[in-house]
Order: sequence, then structure tokens, then C-alpha cells
Amino acid sequence: MLINRDQVDRIIKYVGILTTHPQMVTGKDDDIELAKSFVGTSRFAMLAVFDLPIHWLHAYEDALIKRGHRFTPHIVRHLEEKDYDTKQIVKELGFIEMEMWKIIRDNIKD
Repeated sequence: MLINRDQVDRIIKYVGILTTHPQMVTGKDDDIELAKSFVGTSRFAMLAVFDLPIHWLHAYEDALIKRGHRFTPHIVRHLEEKDYDTKQIVKELGFIEMEMWKIIRDNIKD
């Protein structure tokens, strides 16, 4: 594995922009499709760049549960069912992604 905790902390920081300034990432603060694309694309890019094994994706499931959601491939639909509005969904996608990277960080062995 080619990643260390400091690098993961930087990933968390940049993903966090989606939770504080989503318009910087998607152009608007309520574009769910672009937010989904951002987190999905950046997740797989980081896994590839840092040569992380694909099984690290289990951290996504753990992050969903830790954030109070059930594991589902349709997280947006799940959030809509929980009455999240579009801006809340965009931010929650960022919070879930940040949580996933925190789980990965906490499992990196020095």
C-alpha cells in the first residue's frame, strides 16, 4: 500500500469541500448527479493512485452504517426516503465519503 495517514487526511479535507462549499465541486449546491459523480470518481481514482486493494470499498458500507443509513447501492433514493432535500443529499454524500476515508485511515498500519 502506497498511502499514509497524512495523505488520507488531505483526501478527507478535499472531499469535505462538498459538505461546506458544494458549488466549488459541482457548480451548484444542489446537483445530486454531479455530487455522486464526484465522490464515485474520486474514490476509484484514489484507490488506483495509491494502489489500495478493492476490498477497501467495504469501508463505504461501514461509513453508511456509521452515518445512520443502511447499506444500499441506491443511497440517494434512501436519503430521499428519509426526507433529505437536494442540498442535504449533496452534503450527506460528502459526509459519507469523508467517513469512509476516516475508516480507511484508521486501518492503515504504520
